[in-house]
Amino acid sequence: MSEALLRDGKADYVAMARASLADPELPNKAKEGKVDEIIQCIGCDQGCTGETAAGNPVNCLANLHTCKETEYDWSPVEHPKKVFVAGAGVAGMAAAHAAAERGHKVTLFEATDELGGQWLAAAAPPGKTDYEAWIYNHRVLLKKYQVEIRMETPLTKAIVEEEKPDAVILATGGTPLVLPIPGLDNKDFVKSAIDVLRGRTLYGKNVVVAGGGMTGADTSVFLAVQGCNVTMIEMAPDIICDAVSQVRSCLLQDLKKYKVDVHTGTKLMKVEEGAVYAEKDGEAVEFKHVDMVVNAMGVRSYNPLEAELADCDCEVVVVGDANRTKNGYRNMREGYNAGNRI
Repeated sequence: MSEALLRDGKADYVAMARASLADPELPNKAKEGKVDEIIQCIGCDQGCTGETAAGNPVNCLANLHTCKETEYDWSPVEHPKKVFVAGAGVAGMAAAHAAAERGHKVTLFEATDELGGQWLAAAAPPGKTDYEAWIYNHRVLLKKYQVEIRMETPLTKAIVEEEKPDAVILATGGTPLVLPIPGLDNKDFVKSAIDVLRGRTLYGKNVVVAGGGMTGADTSVFLAVQGCNVTMIEMAPDIICDAVSQVRSCLLQDLKKYKVDVHTGTKLMKVEEGAVYAEKDGEAVEFKHVDMVVNAMGVRSYNPLEAELADCDCEVVVVGDANRTKNGYRNMREGYNAGNRI
């Protein structure tokens, strides 16, 4: 479109805002035919407007170099190390990229047949398909820096003992948090938000989404767009408080647009097939004729390897949700920091 505007004389020049933060070299790469190397803005508003709105310096989720030029050492390491990274979610991919660009020999282990981890679910809701570009961008970077990727190969203590890496970065992510609420562990009736967003389960017509954070809101909109009658319940007095203001505003509009029935100050008490029992202001609340419940109440760290590697002769660093659960941007930054400092 930009080229057409210039060619047709409808504009004298094209200015790029967020796209220039994601890749300041975008025009040069395009001119040189290196289109595959362009780091694409994914429209997330997290590192740019989100950070500045919070009073922090501008940076970029898509390009972790942006506005951090004085904070990182990108000079080649004098003595390259053998580095293993466990988990190819965003923290693991960022860590592998950061270590490899400094000259370390990096191997990335992924238990599944896909790169991206839970970020693939983040790219599923309406309006967020561009999030997949982050995975594509980093796949290009991993190839550029000759990272070996072993798919469907979880890293194990046996592999570490046999191949003897100098450093191991554990980015094994998290699993859905299942609180001790009666019935919430019924896997036939209660599905995780991740499974719903990844299309791993059939949807019921009448759905209750438990959890009013960004994941719960995204999942509610995702289901409502597909024709489900969605009720979202949240124990806190407000919803989507874990999102930057721009993203929160858009999600609130979508919830209203797609007629999601939102109940705040509502505590989930019990789940039975066909019904959800809650409490609001000390009064019992019952939701009937429920076909499915979606658990969107958070994630807990999954980090089985750290203890196993305690007696191994190598540096071990834990990043991402495996270290402490947080949003995707924070996980990327933590992974990148760890890889850069090896």
